[in-house]
Amino acid sequence: MTALESLPDPARLRAGLDTPSKAVVSRLGWSWWRLHVPLGLVVVIVLQLFVGSEGFVSADEQVSHEQVEYLAAGSWTRPMPEPAIDPDARWHPMNGVSAGDGVVAPYAKHPAFPLLLVPLDALFGRSGRFLTVGLGTVFAASMLAVAAERRRHGSASTAFWMMLMGSPLLLHAVVLWGHSWAIAFAAVAIFGVQRVVSERRCDLVALAAVGGGAIGAVALRSDALLFFVLLGATLAIDGLLARWWRETL
Repeated sequence: MTALESLPDPARLRAGLDTPSKAVVSRLGWSWWRLHVPLGLVVVIVLQLFVGSEGFVSADEQVSHEQVEYLAAGSWTRPMPEPAIDPDARWHPMNGVSAGDGVVAPYAKHPAFPLLLVPLDALFGRSGRFLTVGLGTVFAASMLAVAAERRRHGSASTAFWMMLMGSPLLLHAVVLWGHSWAIAFAAVAIFGVQRVVSERRCDLVALAAVGGGAIGAVALRSDALLFFVLLGATLAIDGLLARWWRETL
């Protein structure tokens, strides 16, 4: 046997590491989802109750709260206090507001996030806003657990709790930022990318996951655009290396 003949088959290696999407879902089973997801949500809610929903740790939180309250009152904007003195809201007490024609909108730069907060805010008030970001945190951890299970059998539970309790996702469960849902949408896109790369097929599910995940993440966070640019560059490099490997063999 020559040195080249002894090399492992890339297709067999990939088949051993990557598991088809349906197999991952069926392997986890509903028992896994019924146990870990509700328990993770309980942990997040208890943490939110401990931290509390009053106050804020950044200016972004303040403008998010304000924008949701504006929407609850039926409008994105309110009249500026003194438009003649500060027409562009440069000295407005809330940082990063958008102003024009004598009105101001606190969080118009990413309108998807305040819109995401509105439904549970209508039901539970201020606590509902934090419940929304908590749901995003659990959703993100769940999707990342699916990605981990696809790569290594039996790793979903460890990945879920590591992401939920041992990563910045924990902070985003108690702070009114759009990060948790942006990460969740990015994880959905990763699910679609894994489906294309490992199963070598670009079906409707993969397209919906990648497209919907990318749109959702970028709508919530501008820096998500950089993530998808880097992801695309990584896939392009991987494709070139795979082609080189095949041609070499």
